[in-house]
Amino acid sequence: MVLALQEAFLPCLDADASLAFYCDGIGLTLIHTDATPPRDASRLVLKAHDGHARLILQMLVDDPGLSAGDVQIFLALAAKVSLGRIALVTEDLDGTFERLIHRHAEPLQEPITRADGVRDCGFLDPTGNFVRLLDQSLRPDSA
Repeated sequence: MVLALQEAFLPCLDADASLAFYCDGIGLTLIHTDATPPRDASRLVLKAHDGHARLILQMLVDDPGLSAGDVQIFLALAAKVSLGRIALVTEDLDGTFERLIHRHAEPLQEPITRADGVRDCGFLDPTGNFVRLLDQSLRPDSA
């Protein structure tokens, strides 16, 4: 039985733009950056205010296991498709949406309330990952 989600990983191409999106826009906190053996690729480790789950942004362009050609393939894919997907819960969906719009994030869906009662919106992060934001107060399982 799975008790909780500990970590989620997303590819990252631009550390500064990603930190602005996830920390300044969404409200996550940068815990640390590190390099992990055996390939010593840089990672940005972020957490939400509850401190339980962590979001790991894996820097693709710093990965010594990737050739220059591999990096170019990732860059081409990021320009055309969403590389990764994640859903995050927020206490203030509309405020977070407006904060991200103000920071020139790319919206895919404005906040809406779905037939099942879920209120959400969607963005592409600077790498091209799809980020779905869910309003905590209207989630059916939040009661």
